[in-house]
Amino acid sequence: MSTDISKWLQDIVDIKGVTGVFVVSNRGQIVAHAGVKIETGKIGRIADRILRIEGAFRRKGQSLKEIDIIASNYRIIGMMREYFTIFTLCNSTDALPLIRITLNVTIAHLLEDKKFNKFITKSGTSKTQIINRAVFNKDETKLISKLQR
Repeated sequence: MSTDISKWLQDIVDIKGVTGVFVVSNRGQIVAHAGVKIETGKIGRIADRILRIEGAFRRKGQSLKEIDIIASNYRIIGMMREYFTIFTLCNSTDALPLIRITLNVTIAHLLEDKKFNKFITKSGTSKTQIINRAVFNKDETKLISKLQR
């Protein structure tokens, strides 16, 4: 990945309370990161779970652009785009507004970066394609039925 992407991610990690940031393709592949390293399989499982939750919302005609979850003693902020999700691991949320602003700026940079876009669209899969092929488990089906109400 380009040095610009590394710099943009480092800008997020430099915020007090942020310990790591990951850009993950829709296939669960970490394509860029800064800060604390986390087991690839673990972040892939988190990405998969969030994609499936997003899929439940999309199935019902609703959108999900951001999600906050607590896992492994971290608050994880996930911001979704069509071909990737950016995850930020926080151990403190004192600077949450600054974190969100910096995430939005970084996402804007990523979306404008031609090399990144070419790479992510080649190595990733559209969320629409994944969701259309998805078979949801019992808990996810329950969530979809709750969304219908």
